[in-house]
Amino acid sequence: MDLGDGMGLSKGRRQFSGIQMDMRRTSDIHKFWSQVTRALEMLDIDEGRLCLNTSMLKSNNMPPIDAMEVCPPVTKTACDTCADDTQTELYWQKNGIVKGETDSMESSMKIEIPLMNGKGYGYGTFIISKNLNEGPDNHFLLRRIQSLKENMIASLEEITEKNEAEQKTDELNKHSSNAIR
Repeated sequence: MDLGDGMGLSKGRRQFSGIQMDMRRTSDIHKFWSQVTRALEMLDIDEGRLCLNTSMLKSNNMPPIDAMEVCPPVTKTACDTCADDTQTELYWQKNGIVKGETDSMESSMKIEIPLMNGKGYGYGTFIISKNLNEGPDNHFLLRRIQSLKENMIASLEEITEKNEAEQKTDELNKHSSNAIR
């Protein structure tokens, strides 16, 4: 028996918490999305979409989404579920699922979650779909989705703040090198 068992935390809950802690330690959007997809797999979600506000990516000098090298591979598409050209979609699907397949199933659940920080800034929309007839019955699914949302917002906020700080440092270095000349 390990400490988690003695405290009453199930193995699944400890694993999910571990994924969320790893997500909070990520420094860029690529690693962040990789952790989100790990959480989706653990929750037995069929499809996940993240419609990110492109302005967030551009203003923070983030590497292009096309250049992502994560496992599982990211599918970046023109945003058919996102509002318009100002958003970029990151898409993930469980093996064997065809894009959009769960949307048409009678027993599917689709949740669209706005990712907004406490200051009213919207990072984008997180959309998940799950066939409720497939996979194990998870009584804590909605609670874990809420927890995932909160961690996603905190992670995106930290990534944004880190990139803004790096951008300011680069500007200061550029100004100081120009002043030395």
